[in-house]
Amino acid sequence: DKYDLVKPFINCANNHLMISAVRCLAILENTNCKTDLVNYIKDDSKDNFTRVMAVWSLKKLKPTELKSQLEKIAETANETETGFGGNLMDPRVCTSIPNLKTALKDLVASL
Repeated sequence: DKYDLVKPFINCANNHLMISAVRCLAILENTNCKTDLVNYIKDDSKDNFTRVMAVWSLKKLKPTELKSQLEKIAETANETETGFGGNLMDPRVCTSIPNLKTALKDLVASL
């Protein structure tokens, strides 16, 4: 199962691998994907950027059955500004990334 190959990278030490893993969960047909993404989003030890990527992945899975749980998570979600960081020469510097609370509210509104 492809899920079993991706799972170890969800909680690894490398942010690039974690981002790829949470984004990959959006296309895997495994019942654990939604649960893993919600748990990732709730984990305050993760940085906000990767957590927003997890929210966007979860949105692709249309988790209507999780709406009330996501509303509760959004109530206390971090509002710290999120972005790529880096320098002005990075072409991604103009890409707007919402904070975690905004991303969660957008997800809930779409359900």
